[in-house]
Amino acid sequence: MFPKATAKIEIIGVDKPYKFEILVKRGIIVDEYLESRVDNYYDDEFPFEFFKSYVDEDGYVSRTLYSGGAPATLRKEGEHRYLVGYYSAPDEFKIILLFEDDVVITSKVVKRRMFESKMTFDLTGVDLSSSKSGVGVVTEDIPYVPIISKFIIRVVLTILVELGILALFSYRSKRSFMLVGISNLVTQSLLTLFMFIAHYTWMSYFGALIILIIGEFFVFLAEMIFYGLKLKEHKKGRAVLYGFVANLATLLLSIFTIAFI
Repeated sequence: MFPKATAKIEIIGVDKPYKFEILVKRGIIVDEYLESRVDNYYDDEFPFEFFKSYVDEDGYVSRTLYSGGAPATLRKEGEHRYLVGYYSAPDEFKIILLFEDDVVITSKVVKRRMFESKMTFDLTGVDLSSSKSGVGVVTEDIPYVPIISKFIIRVVLTILVELGILALFSYRSKRSFMLVGISNLVTQSLLTLFMFIAHYTWMSYFGALIILIIGEFFVFLAEMIFYGLKLKEHKKGRAVLYGFVANLATLLLSIFTIAFI
């Protein structure tokens, strides 16, 4: 029903044929239907006999064969680009390349942090003529600049909307605008932070939407009570109503713009 975590992995520094697979830490099992699991592998020629009994020094085995019962899709998207997908990309794994003559190259343990992860496995300068473990450099792309810029835009836009609605409710004093601006800076920064964490590391847009709805419930209550107590320019009823209307407006705005996170 919900999005599944993925990892797009690009291999750099390799100029000869190989089979790509990822390894997970799981025991080898006896299963008469084991061979049927290779249907989700990117290549028709899955090295079944090799991976059926392969266990590295840390106890990692083929994810395609030993994914724990869940489907384990591996798709080739380019000459050296692979998508680790459905059921879900594992949080922790190793990358393994199998060359001719059973030469095996494995990475160090990779820990995926992003929900839709993009990684590179750089083997530039590594001697690929003999088997090696824990070599190369795996880098995960974390788009800090887009994340920070979108965070700032979302928080600032929310504050401006709520200040505009404050003006429509006939509030004019500098104190009222300062109070609303500072309170929104705190609440919306926290809410947006958790939305972004949910989006980028947990469950994409669905995760952000869940956090938004739950978080706005508490923001509604907190700000309506706070404004009722602190906005003195008009009666308490107007301040509470303002808190409700302003938060409803920003909730709807956030829902309709959630795709732009």
